[in-house]
Amino acid sequence: KHSTRSEREVARAAIELASGRAQSAAHDSAQAAAQGHVGYYLVDRGLAALEQRVGPRGPAIKILRDLARRAPLTVYLGSTVLLLALLAQPLLRAVLRNGMEGWAWAAIAVPVVLISSQLAISLVNWLMSIVVMPRMLPRMDYSRGLPPAVRTLVVVPAMLTCAQDVGALADALEVRFLANRDPHLHFALLTDFVDAPSEVLDADA
Repeated sequence: KHSTRSEREVARAAIELASGRAQSAAHDSAQAAAQGHVGYYLVDRGLAALEQRVGPRGPAIKILRDLARRAPLTVYLGSTVLLLALLAQPLLRAVLRNGMEGWAWAAIAVPVVLISSQLAISLVNWLMSIVVMPRMLPRMDYSRGLPPAVRTLVVVPAMLTCAQDVGALADALEVRFLANRDPHLHFALLTDFVDAPSEVLDADA
């Protein structure tokens, strides 16, 4: 959006990045294979690499958002500690100017820090909700069926409490299969027995 390049040039750069990674990820990990998809550079962690290639010039708010996404914990904790220091320091210095030291100063400092920390956390949470806007998660379009590369097994966990459960679970699994017919989509049961009250039961074969 903030790049001097046209949309076509940006799209071409994303395709070139994905194509280069896809060729080198033929025998690599699943994460590397995912980096061969163009969406990785448009809406995922590869966006930084695409931005470096097309050279966008974004406003300060965009820089803050990128920093918050790349190091969320550092930004959150750092902002909280900074606000805590800014809020608590004037009050604690005022207490020292009044001649309070030792236990008297500590007795006042503890509640001051606690109250300031709560206020700092509230302010940081509010600021983060403005800086880091929620975004819709990307999804794949499988309306025409699953490709062989994403063959999927849907596993249904269940506990077998009696013999009748087997037939009921099999019927439910068949319903799921009939409602989701796809040559690359499979269903299975992951079952286990409940704990027995003793090591040997009369019903054991």
